[in-house]
Amino acid sequence: MYYEKFIDLKPKIFDVVKLAKEYMRDYDALEKEYESKKDVDFMEEFDAFHDIESKQKLRNYLKSLTNDEIMILQTVMYIGRDERRKILESNFNYIFKQKFEVLGFELGKEIDRSAEISMMMSKSPLARYLIEGIGKLSYE
Repeated sequence: MYYEKFIDLKPKIFDVVKLAKEYMRDYDALEKEYESKKDVDFMEEFDAFHDIESKQKLRNYLKSLTNDEIMILQTVMYIGRDERRKILESNFNYIFKQKFEVLGFELGKEIDRSAEISMMMSKSPLARYLIEGIGKLSYE
């Protein structure tokens, strides 16, 4: 069950990876510019980083996902961050379900979309976590 949902979501996970990389690239560039200026006016501009266009694109894309997709995406992210080894085909559903439930998720249930999206976006290595999660979960 979880494996099929993961496979179906893979293209969207790669979309999120791309958008997260773009956002972090833009954020890092703005941060470097801030470090070189170190003035109050630019500091105010830096504080407004919430308005970075690439961040809005990422947020809007995540908002377009269903609740189930958000939960699966977040589970992949945490598997990428937490698991130390590749998940074998024989225990995929068990490990995925275990992580899914630890996060308090249940397919078909409502979630606090805003909180879940904000939490994912706060992970600066979001793209890396997702790529590592895909790698640990892919066995074909």
